[in-house]
Amino acid sequence: LWLAQQENAAGNVWVKPDFRRLAAGQQQLFSVGVKGKSGLDLTGGKYEVRITGPSGQSFPVPVRREGQFDRGQFWQTLQPGEYRIDVTGAAPDTDGKPVGGKASVRFVAYQDERELLQQAADLDFLGKLAAAGGGRSPPYRIDDLPDFLSKLKTATLPNQKVKIERFPDWRKTALTPFLPLWLLLFIVILTLEWGLRRMWGMV
Repeated sequence: LWLAQQENAAGNVWVKPDFRRLAAGQQQLFSVGVKGKSGLDLTGGKYEVRITGPSGQSFPVPVRREGQFDRGQFWQTLQPGEYRIDVTGAAPDTDGKPVGGKASVRFVAYQDERELLQQAADLDFLGKLAAAGGGRSPPYRIDDLPDFLSKLKTATLPNQKVKIERFPDWRKTALTPFLPLWLLLFIVILTLEWGLRRMWGMV
């Protein structure tokens, strides 16, 4: 320690995010702390944390003690891009003197699938879909269930006849004389051919 002059080292603040890369809309968790002159993490630290999004908007984030670490959580990762966590902290060292500093770290929120961006139900779209199918446009609520079940019990099917088109429709198609004439002509030719063969002694 004397050769490395670690006895004169000043303490520093550190921050460690749980994810360096996460999907947009996902929760980011992180840990913060202060290292004393001995290199060990100090307890009883006070921190001011701000997270800046891709648009430049900054959000204050509270930090609380969880187990052996001071932890924070951030939900406003809806916009994809680069985020920066800035931490200013201080804690009393083993000799009673305050040790503090600043730390900064970055993480990236990437664009996820479109259907996962809005996880809640789209009531407007569902209402239009129900109306297009002949249903009720305003969505049902859970307290509408008894009334819906009572109406469903007495509901009747619509009296609508299904029109069936047959092609060809043999029930309506009249038999024309064209086909019997061809059949008769075929029989006459066969009979004539047999008679000629008999007359010439070929049979």
